[in-house]
Amino acid sequence: MERFTKDKIACLIPAYKPSEKFLDFIKKLSSFGHQAIIVVDDGGGREYSGIFKKAKDMGCIVLTHEKNRGKGRALKTGFEYYLKNFKDGIGLITADADGQHSLEDIERVAEKLYKYPNALVLGCRVFKKGVPFKSKFGNKITRAIYYLVSGIKISDTQTGLRGIPRTSLDKMLKIHGERFEYEMSMLMEIKAMELDVKEVHIETIYIDDNSSSHFNAFRDSFMIYKMIFSYMGSSLISFLVDYGMFTVLTLILPFILKNPDRQFLELSLLIILSNVGARIVSTLVNFSLNRRILLPKLKRDSGILKHMGKYYLLAIVAMLLDTLLVSGMSLVISEYIAKIIAGIVIFVFNFFAQKRVVFV
Repeated sequence: MERFTKDKIACLIPAYKPSEKFLDFIKKLSSFGHQAIIVVDDGGGREYSGIFKKAKDMGCIVLTHEKNRGKGRALKTGFEYYLKNFKDGIGLITADADGQHSLEDIERVAEKLYKYPNALVLGCRVFKKGVPFKSKFGNKITRAIYYLVSGIKISDTQTGLRGIPRTSLDKMLKIHGERFEYEMSMLMEIKAMELDVKEVHIETIYIDDNSSSHFNAFRDSFMIYKMIFSYMGSSLISFLVDYGMFTVLTLILPFILKNPDRQFLELSLLIILSNVGARIVSTLVNFSLNRRILLPKLKRDSGILKHMGKYYLLAIVAMLLDTLLVSGMSLVISEYIAKIIAGIVIFVFNFFAQKRVVFV
């Protein structure tokens, strides 16, 4: 293998109102001989212009947003510049401006990217004693939910130290998100980009209990979990349609079938016909919603029939399972209560099956 050199890999640092320590970090980083150090001033304003001027004087390429546009947009600005101006580069190392990534770890991520130029390299922190609770707990929850949704195990979903291959930058620019949620959106699109993931264990550094971070726990956690909450919302809407149609059909079918006293239909044909009719309507609603929510943005232009075929095959399985559960439980409890219990089981079943099998 060719010996690792740094002149094909650039560093990209989005910065919003950095302290003077940022310049010390830049000074040390510039001595490592990377292809370039690209700094994005994300709307710090006149008060911070002096810091960015010094960074430029130190040899950095400084790109400026007139107003704050968020970390995601700052990263995209750097991606666009790199694609346009560095045709022969391997890729970029993204690092935070607050000094929470050591120079040694940046180099290790760069070396891994050099070795795997078509893979997303993540600098993953090891969460030991002394790590702020909000960071440790937030990462643990996000990591678990990410695995449930994607089936991909990543030990640090919130790391800002990443090696981005040049070959994926065009697709990275199409991923939604302008602020902190962009980094999670990037991970959600890994399969759509057909990217391998490589991890590098890095040092966990928190300065002043992470006080310099501009991460807003309430706003940005909501944005990170937006896809998950949207799925839950679509499932609730679909369930309400399903339950509503089931209720209506159990009330009107006896009259349509000219058996208003429901004696013959009580536990068999009435429930089966009502459930099948309700499921047909609710799956139409659910497919329309979930295709937009769960299908990676990069694949939304792909043929709808491919996903519809898999979806309705799954829907048939879910409908049979739902009908079996409702029919069986209605022998001992009310069919309406049985329908609610079965709906919960089908929700969990569909959650995994749709994300991992249908909308991929």
